[in-house]
Amino acid sequence: MDERTRRILDDRTRAFYLACADSFSETRQAPWPGWEPVARRLAEATQDGNPVRLLDVGCGNLRFERFLLDRGVGFRALALDRCEALAVAGLAADPRLSSCCRIGPFDALRDADVPGGRQAFSAAVAFALLHHIPGHDERMALLKSMACRLQEGGLLALSLWDLDSDARLSRKARRDTDRACRALGLGPLDEGDFVLGWQHRDDAFRYCHSFSGEEADRIVGQLSGELRLVERYRSDGPSGCANRYLLFNKRALSSPSTEQPL
Repeated sequence: MDERTRRILDDRTRAFYLACADSFSETRQAPWPGWEPVARRLAEATQDGNPVRLLDVGCGNLRFERFLLDRGVGFRALALDRCEALAVAGLAADPRLSSCCRIGPFDALRDADVPGGRQAFSAAVAFALLHHIPGHDERMALLKSMACRLQEGGLLALSLWDLDSDARLSRKARRDTDRACRALGLGPLDEGDFVLGWQHRDDAFRYCHSFSGEEADRIVGQLSGELRLVERYRSDGPSGCANRYLLFNKRALSSPSTEQPL
């Protein structure tokens, strides 16, 4: 993908969330089944009585934080999103969040590093985020920045959307992408890249990437110096496999990874 195309896609995705924050948030209220294994690990981490120090990048309307509260997981979160309207609406919708969440702006492509001191967090999550970042190198830069914010033994959990797990959605995505490329004058996209529409609006487009199993393996390999893969699974959506989940622990010592693809 050339830089012009990347910038157009990122600008249109930003504009989409600014214009459609309310209607999008209305469709993103229920928790994902794939969060349950993450919640169990976080609950285990609070058995000493201390809350999880959570970094949530791409927090949206804070539904993951609401899910943790409903599961009885104690935490203090720094929740970041470049569409602050989503996070503000999430805070307003659930008064419980005001005492455990601090929200702030963050743009994965335009901000150099994730906020928060080095080794400041016991857990970090990126759910429904990476597929909106155009370019593998850009996605990896974000994950490595997040890893730097984790304490030794800290948990990094991320989801990777597999659009092709839903045949109907996959067909629609290809139609939307053809329409968007014509409308926006886009150059060639990378393999797995799509531009999705929204609720029959002609002017609403957002960039999305669909991750293959091979791409998940590549991410695991490139993070193996800092992180150890501890769990890998699929969940969510009508098929039960819309998202690939990767869960890592921050390594205490720099050592070669012995992880094998699961």
